[in-house]
Amino acid sequence: MMRGTRSAAMDVPQLIDHILETHHQPLHEGMPALSAAMERDPPSPECRAAWEALRALIEGHLMKEEHMLFPTARALAAGEAPQITGFEGPLAQMGIEHQQLEELCAELAGTLDGAGAHREALQAVIDDLAVHAGLEDGELFPRIEALAAANAEAEAEREAEARAAVAERMRVMEAARPKKLGKRARIKRALGKVFGD
Repeated sequence: MMRGTRSAAMDVPQLIDHILETHHQPLHEGMPALSAAMERDPPSPECRAAWEALRALIEGHLMKEEHMLFPTARALAAGEAPQITGFEGPLAQMGIEHQQLEELCAELAGTLDGAGAHREALQAVIDDLAVHAGLEDGELFPRIEALAAANAEAEAEREAEARAAVAERMRVMEAARPKKLGKRARIKRALGKVFGD
């Protein structure tokens, strides 16, 4: 796992790039090749079923991160308006999926005796997913939460400033508006204009 000063020195977009290059891209490239190899040289049915369940979860999980979470985190880091608000739900969902990945990895590990020629590749996927999830749970997601909290605070400040500005404009407009005159004052004013007073 990437620990300490190297990952600590990375900002959120750099950490996302690292995760995409080091973990996501190899999975995108390797999973189809591994499944194709299993077609040619099948492992045990239990191993194959465990792999297929894990692969399905990985594919959906990566898609959510790459198309929703990561672009939103990049926007937050750049000070832009994010695609989604309220990160508690999406981050909680990623945590749930990481737990599910861990459970499916344990299930797959229990079938590796029936993996045949695929044992080493499957073990590499299991090991990489542990590092991958640990990096996201331990470093990336807390940083995204911090960015989201800072963004929410800044947005609340901007809204308060906007409300104060509107209130000030209303006060100025009210002060500049002519006062409503009573009936006597209107008559006196009109007579004064007629008689030159």
